[in-house]
Amino acid sequence: IFLTDQVNSAGIYAIRLFIRGKPWIVTLDDTILYDTEKDRPVFSQPGSNNDALWGPLIEKAWSKIKGSYSHTEGGFFHNGIRAMVGCPVFFYQALDTTQYSSYLMMKDG
Repeated sequence: IFLTDQVNSAGIYAIRLFIRGKPWIVTLDDTILYDTEKDRPVFSQPGSNNDALWGPLIEKAWSKIKGSYSHTEGGFFHNGIRAMVGCPVFFYQALDTTQYSSYLMMKDG
């Protein structure tokens, strides 16, 4: 996913996402929207030691692809997974299935 694998003084990162099955390179800076009243980023949070930026940066890249952060809210998580891994992702509603039928769906994948 990250083509830039080191923290750099320029704060510029390249992230590869797959859109409609084709690789896209998203270039972005490390500026993250921050809520000064809550003393934390507005959207996804960094790791517990506050130095893991990969989550907020991937979210920022996805928001750039979608056009804004608001276009990423309430969506289907499997669309984001598909963009990261570049292969088909399936979503199954397992509320009304038995444990065995869920097993068969995963086994037959």
